[in-house]
Amino acid sequence: PDRECTLEGFGQLPYTFYDKCRGCTLCKRNCPANAISGVVKSAHSIDTAKCIKCGQCIEHCKFDAIEKR
Repeated sequence: PDRECTLEGFGQLPYTFYDKCRGCTLCKRNCPANAISGVVKSAHSIDTAKCIKCGQCIEHCKFDAIEKR
């Protein structure tokens, strides 16, 4: 099942995190706010309180696991 996380900002669109995440850590390593957590080869998650809605996670995700709607 897909997990949805609604965040205001980034074009006023919610982010949606799909179960396609393979835990490659690219999103985590490129997040300037250090808002993404997780371990290698496991699905990552985002701390909505830290997220600055810059879109870097979406831009760097190789698996299209993060989308904005």
